Amino acid sequence: MKIARICSNRFCVYLSAAADIRVLFIAICAIYNLDTSKTILAINHLQVHNSLTEKSVNLVTFETVNIILKTNPMKYLLLSVILATSLLISCNSGNRNKPGRDFEKLLTASSWYQHSAEMKALYHQGFNIARERVESELTKPKGEKPLAVVVDIDETMLDNSPFETQLMKEGETEDGWHSWTNKASARALPGALEFAKFAEGKGVAIFYITNRDSSERESTLKNLASVGFPFATEDHLLTRGDIAFSNGNVSSKAGRRARVASTHNIILLIGDNLNDFSEIFENRKENDGKLPLQKMQLFGKRYIVLPNPMYGAWEKPLFDYQDKLSEKEKTQLMLEKLLDK
Repeated sequence: MKIARICSNRFCVYLSAAADIRVLFIAICAIYNLDTSKTILAINHLQVHNSLTEKSVNLVTFETVNIILKTNPMKYLLLSVILATSLLISCNSGNRNKPGRDFEKLLTASSWYQHSAEMKALYHQGFNIARERVESELTKPKGEKPLAVVVDIDETMLDNSPFETQLMKEGETEDGWHSWTNKASARALPGALEFAKFAEGKGVAIFYITNRDSSERESTLKNLASVGFPFATEDHLLTRGDIAFSNGNVSSKAGRRARVASTHNIILLIGDNLNDFSEIFENRKENDGKLPLQKMQLFGKRYIVLPNPMYGAWEKPLFDYQDKLSEKEKTQLMLEKLLDK
């Protein structure tokens, strides 16, 4: 009985990755002359409501297993073979979708990002302040260089949270992110498009500095243009692949900001990560992610930071800058760092 339970548990864990679990249950029920209607009906009900979780499958599986064992305990061996076969099939399927980040945490963060009124309010608030800053700069005497605003793209101008949803539902794949950006289907975030058009109308240029790589340039420009963003052109997009401006660190945006500053007066920077604003924030080991005092007064004036609870450099101090932690280890470190008094 102990072996049967272990096999069943392993089977349930990987069951959701199988192509069609109903086929397996029909096969089991046919072998043991069981009524399939109740079992399949329960499975269909769970699938329709997108709640085919390990817990719910356990209920259906163990109900079937218990009926079989009570009906004929000697047939346990054949049941074990079936369960083992299904485990191998589902494991092969699971190799295509490698689990990565903690999807339970991502679920809460993505739900807040997609559905909370507070998220929308914060974005509108940020872009409203950005409008005020642009208008304020326009009252100053004109300099030699034209004015420009530098913006990040992902979770600043474009909403990629549907990609996070795909991760949770389908798992991670090797080309997952590029498959998403190739669709060029990300929507504009609240207030982003209106602000960009406002800046264009005031004669202020927009430069998009992103850590997407050079292979994503075409799809990125297509996405920006399809949504209606101005300045969706080659000369206003600087990607991670623009190594001529990288200063040796392709992830750093400092060199690309300097490239824009050589031709334009940057009056404002907008992003969801402190690295979008200044290289002083890049090495978080030096200050553990805390804001240098001399930079605090720039937020709301030169820097506009937008919320992103789904991912970002803010996670690094929580994980002690370790890259190869298990999800259990990450959770433990996060709990240890929470204040309780």
